[in-house]
Amino acid sequence: MGTPDAIRVNRVKLGLTQAQLAREIGVDTRQINRYETGETEPTLAIARRLADKLRITMDELAGGLSPLNGTWHAAWHNLTPDKALYTGAVELAQQGHHLTIQPLRGRGSGRDTTDDARDELVWSAEVFVDVDTLLGGYRIDTPAFRGRGLLNLTHHDTTIDGTWVRVAISGSSTGKLVLARNLDAALTQVNELLDSE
Repeated sequence: MGTPDAIRVNRVKLGLTQAQLAREIGVDTRQINRYETGETEPTLAIARRLADKLRITMDELAGGLSPLNGTWHAAWHNLTPDKALYTGAVELAQQGHHLTIQPLRGRGSGRDTTDDARDELVWSAEVFVDVDTLLGGYRIDTPAFRGRGLLNLTHHDTTIDGTWVRVAISGSSTGKLVLARNLDAALTQVNELLDSE
């Protein structure tokens, strides 16, 4: 998808007419039509306003996908005596400064009933992205376990790592979280973070 399609598809997705989008970014309606037909390209200043209004990144406006989009593998640990590691595939979807993390399936290495209940956690996260910093919250909502927490992550070239904090009435807990494009890289990185503590 090139710039014309990125503008049209995202404008329609937001339910905006060409006239509404034009008014929002300060150009004439005919100009939006020219952008969408590929007759002309927006200037850098207009492109930034378009991306902000359409809630997409500049890369997405140029026809590319966010480098964060797609399937990643998560590895995290809980601060329990056995320091059990948990893994799962997650789907990341970025739109502008907003990133959604939706796990596809989780698997724990723990053996007791508490850990078994955590094997089936369904958690999701809403994160704000600013350059290489990702800040946000996550929610766990299953019959066996409910909770909310905070994420403070940093995006490197091929990994995302940082800490999670679970906040509950009974107290809080914290741990390390790593996202990588393959499971081995995620496990290696989370173990390195744990060893450095």
